[in-house]
Amino acid sequence: MTRVVAAAWAVPVAGPPIRDGAVAWSDDGAITAVGPAADVLAAHPDATVERFPTGIVLPGLVNAHCHLEYATYGGFGDGLPFGPWLADHLRRKRRLTPE
Repeated sequence: MTRVVAAAWAVPVAGPPIRDGAVAWSDDGAITAVGPAADVLAAHPDATVERFPTGIVLPGLVNAHCHLEYATYGGFGDGLPFGPWLADHLRRKRRLTPE
């Protein structure tokens, strides 16, 4: 049975991100299609489909996390050993607000 994951974006390994994209794969885990969701779904009408309308489908080995809060205090703690740097980081992080 083919499975399809459709999302707001699909990010292939080679090529630009695809708005309203999808990825299909077979039971053995082989990817059989990547492209616009309408095309992938039309090519696999009997597939089990999961939809993530605000999500992104990324290759499994992509490190997609970030530490955006680091941008607010670049350069602070430079040269400190890891332990003191981490303690300083945690103190600053507790003081951050969404504003």
